[in-house]
Amino acid sequence: MTYKIKIRPKALKFIEKQDKLQRLRIYTAIYNLPKGDIKKMVGCKDTFRLRIGSYRIIYELNRNDLIILVTKASNRGQIYK
Repeated sequence: MTYKIKIRPKALKFIEKQDKLQRLRIYTAIYNLPKGDIKKMVGCKDTFRLRIGSYRIIYELNRNDLIILVTKASNRGQIYK
């Protein structure tokens, strides 16, 4: 079962602003989804967060179409606002 991964432009912009080593860590973690340090978001049906050090990735999981949509990427303190 392989999921297709899509990244929203706003999340992609944040990831691309990071230095090369951080970008590599983030992309590696995203493309290993749905594995990793994942927790379900409270109050949301198919929304999860992925922890990568001090960074957080918020994504939606569409099990019917096998799509992971990365909606947000930011620092830990900023992403939940």
